[in-house]
Amino acid sequence: MRTREKKVIIVGLVCLLLAYFSNSVYALDFADLEGAVIVAQDKEFLGVISIDKYDSDSIANRYGSYGSKYSSKCIFNRYSCYGSEYSSLSAFNSIASKPPMIYKDGEFIAYLTSQYYKDAKS
Repeated sequence: MRTREKKVIIVGLVCLLLAYFSNSVYALDFADLEGAVIVAQDKEFLGVISIDKYDSDSIANRYGSYGSKYSSKCIFNRYSCYGSEYSSLSAFNSIASKPPMIYKDGEFIAYLTSQYYKDAKS
C-alpha cells in the first residue's frame, strides 16, 4: 500500500473513531482534525495532523521527521515501532494494545488505530 493511501486511510479511521465515540452528534471532516497532535503511548510526539506539506511537524511533510517513511518517529514507516503491523504501539497493528493517541487543544479525542470496534448492541 502506498504512503498516500495509508494517510487517507488513517484520516478516515480517525474520522470514524471520532464519530463513533463522540458525545456530540455532528458530521466530521478533516477540518475537525487539523492541528491535532499524535502522541505515542510511550509519550513520543508523532506529529501534527495537517495538510501543510512544508510544516516540519506535519505528518504530510514527506521530508520531515513525522511524515518521512524513513523516520523512526513516523507512523508511515512500516519498520518503526509506530508504523509496524507488529508493534503494540502502532496504528497499523490491528491488535495493538497501545495505539497512538490524538489530542486536540490539549484534550484526548481518540486512538489512532486500524482496530475495528463493533457495537455490543449489534
